[in-house]
Amino acid sequence: MTAIEKQSSFRRRARKFVEIDPRSLTAFRIAIGIVLLVDLIIRATSLEAHYTDIGVMPSTLVGGNYEGTWRWSLHLWSGSLGFAYLLFMVSGIAAVCLTIGFCAPIATIACWVLWASVQCRTPLLQNGGDDLLRMLLFWAMFLPLPSNGRFKLGTALIRYRTSSIASAALLLQVSLMYFMAGSWKLTGDWLHGNELHRIFCDGGYARPLAYALQSYPNLTSISGTAVVVAEHLLAFLLWIPPRYWRARCAVVAALALMHVGVELTLTVGLFSFVCWTALLLFLPTGFWDAFEKRMGRRWAIRRGKSESTEAYNADIATGVQPAPFRIGGLSRAVAAGVVLFSLLYVITWNLAARRVIGYDVIPPAARRVGELLSLQQSWRLFDYASNRDGWFIVLARQPDYRYADLLRDGVPADRETFSRPAFPYRRFPDHRWRKFYSNLVRDHYYAFREPLCRYLAFQWKREHGAQERIEAIELQYMQELNDPEDPDAYMQRFLYTLELNEA
Repeated sequence: MTAIEKQSSFRRRARKFVEIDPRSLTAFRIAIGIVLLVDLIIRATSLEAHYTDIGVMPSTLVGGNYEGTWRWSLHLWSGSLGFAYLLFMVSGIAAVCLTIGFCAPIATIACWVLWASVQCRTPLLQNGGDDLLRMLLFWAMFLPLPSNGRFKLGTALIRYRTSSIASAALLLQVSLMYFMAGSWKLTGDWLHGNELHRIFCDGGYARPLAYALQSYPNLTSISGTAVVVAEHLLAFLLWIPPRYWRARCAVVAALALMHVGVELTLTVGLFSFVCWTALLLFLPTGFWDAFEKRMGRRWAIRRGKSESTEAYNADIATGVQPAPFRIGGLSRAVAAGVVLFSLLYVITWNLAARRVIGYDVIPPAARRVGELLSLQQSWRLFDYASNRDGWFIVLARQPDYRYADLLRDGVPADRETFSRPAFPYRRFPDHRWRKFYSNLVRDHYYAFREPLCRYLAFQWKREHGAQERIEAIELQYMQELNDPEDPDAYMQRFLYTLELNEA
């Protein structure tokens, strides 16, 4: 075998490691489109509160945090309700197009732009699932996602290889997320299982099953250690060669089951659903072939009508992938350069975040480009139990010092108001509100406490009119002290008081 033949053989083997089966891409495209729609519906329930200037995060206040950076957001262009409705409508159309495969490349670009924008608009609402969702969309822009114009389930099968630097970056992003999440847990007490037990005691996340498991410390200890080991080990095992497809499917199933456990015990928004979507990318060709055989039907991919047979067959024969999109004559070489830069940036950013290297390794110009592309990410997923566990109290002070409990639909404040709820996370409409309130405990976000109180006062006036006047809004936090001798001890923190007669 000549040197050229050896090099060609090595490249073919290397491509196999980063190859994504087109049926996996199709499933991924449909799943991520559905996740985007669900996310949009959840966000839309608080459209006025979270995305307008009369809400809890005025655009001037959010925009001020990004001065001196290249961070951007279309949602910051205007704080009006009508503009927010317009952007949400466009986002919904883009997500539907991505789900059904209509102009999938363009829809993917639109979804990335709009979701990167909305995430930058609402920094207090973000969690790890949002970072992963944004990054999946980013890498997917550089892949030929199956659409009704290229390939579609249910037609004659043409074997189409999806292996490129973009597919490698997309797969690496998922495994990197798991590895870094496990790495951050090494800083806590996870290996001894104590950290998981403390997280199960956190009222901001713990579901009923988590409280029940507190009675089994040995089980939580073993489970905590298993999570850390699994996140490290399975992140590498995801790269089992596709020819050993049963082993790779077992790894995907193990990670999927881990997220089932997370969903049953903790409330984490859409994070688990985003991870399940990402894991679809690792399903190898053998899985789909076995699935087709078992289902007794063929799944297929057909070429788009806009391509000639000769050009398409030439691409298949040479292994050249069609460009996923063309904007302003952007060549494949430039697209590959953007992907390579972004991949190196993401790896460097994660190493710097983990303090393996310093952030000064990233040149200022590269950091600005990273901000422009929204490549920042954090995988400190439950790396340690919060020492700010507790519950919120929001009171509307009426004349004669009568109080209404705003977290309980405005009922008169009573003993239950100041008692710890059985499940504190249920006090909030969804995980976005819960994340917002939990961030307010941190002094870093002190400036957002006043807009919250003003919005609550505005809501009260709109719902009750002038007949039930209020004099102030009080935001309090009952922070548990974690005293072993007195488990019920807490400290009452007055986070903010808005006097309306002085406002």
